[in-house]
Amino acid sequence: MYRTKCFGIFAVVLGLVLTFGSMSLACGTNPAPTPSEPEIPANYTTYRDESNVFSISYPADWETALSLIAGLEQSAKEAINSLKTGVSVEEASIIFLAGRRTATGYEPSVNIAIEPVPEGVSTIDQLVEAEVQGVKKSTQDYLEFSRAKTTVNGRETAIVDFEGTPTGASTKLHFLQMSMLVNKTAWVVTCVALTDDFSSWQNDFNVVVRSLRISN
Repeated sequence: MYRTKCFGIFAVVLGLVLTFGSMSLACGTNPAPTPSEPEIPANYTTYRDESNVFSISYPADWETALSLIAGLEQSAKEAINSLKTGVSVEEASIIFLAGRRTATGYEPSVNIAIEPVPEGVSTIDQLVEAEVQGVKKSTQDYLEFSRAKTTVNGRETAIVDFEGTPTGASTKLHFLQMSMLVNKTAWVVTCVALTDDFSSWQNDFNVVVRSLRISN
């Protein structure tokens, strides 16, 4: 149920958030500049997929939650294999999940989604705008705090900071989301926390979304 064909990444992320429990989204004013590729703290854990296509780092007390995407395991593997050969994926796929385990799920959390770049989209600005329009369709009280371009892993990216209440949820969530174009495929790393908890995790989120490394 987490697959889609149009502006899929935001829709997928919202679905996963609902799986984890109550959370929310946001966007607004630009924060102080942050290094595009900050040093990974010594107390972080780094995950590398079995195909050695990507890696991402996160706080050591977070756990991978790959079992939550067990139903997508095969499609995720196929998508990653397609990326290795330079062939774009056909639909959106969640390929990674991790977070701090709580009694109700994982909060805060991070996920990675990939999908083909929508037709007519060729720049990072266009990609982010398409995704924002998609999330607005699935989110109440969407509020954007910042949208800034930077580089991650030597590639142009954009990071959006926003909050809102996903359709069907009762709690507002706060997101920090990094988007990247690689071989006509969109990679999106999304960190999410309860709105009231976001300030406690903001620095970690900035490191996590910038820690993505892609081998191809």
